[in-house]
Amino acid sequence: MTYEEIPAERVLSFWEGFGRAVGVENLRKAYGDYWPRGPVYGEKVWAVWGEGGVIGWVSLRPDPVEPIVWMALGVWPRYNKMGNSKAIFKWSIGRAFYLYPNAQAMFWAVNNDNLDLLNYNKGTSPVVGGIHFPQPGFTYFAVKNKYRGGSDGGSKV
Repeated sequence: MTYEEIPAERVLSFWEGFGRAVGVENLRKAYGDYWPRGPVYGEKVWAVWGEGGVIGWVSLRPDPVEPIVWMALGVWPRYNKMGNSKAIFKWSIGRAFYLYPNAQAMFWAVNNDNLDLLNYNKGTSPVVGGIHFPQPGFTYFAVKNKYRGGSDGGSKV
């Protein structure tokens, strides 16, 4: 896999294409009613390339107040359930702490209706919080910064 940073002015159209591929209703169920959206301040987004073209994406953004980084990722439906999410996730850990070495943790949220992903994450990562509004809410997971700037996640970009 290779990772290509997407310029901010192209992120919205990229995510709109992802929304068409997965279905806008599914996109909003997974990421929130405001999706697709443009990048928020400080957010970096990468297209993930594999055999056959773009297989997914990942975004990282520093929290404006707390010393954490937020991560979101997606995989195109035809490349799902092939281990791509795990590979992208592992890359994002190293990349997050390389770009933001003072961050204490990387957080991500899982929609409470997405039971398969929720149960998977509960089996592999610590639950660090959650919200229940708007319904159905999200559960938050995190991984602590063990790198302190010592890895770039194997980036080839």
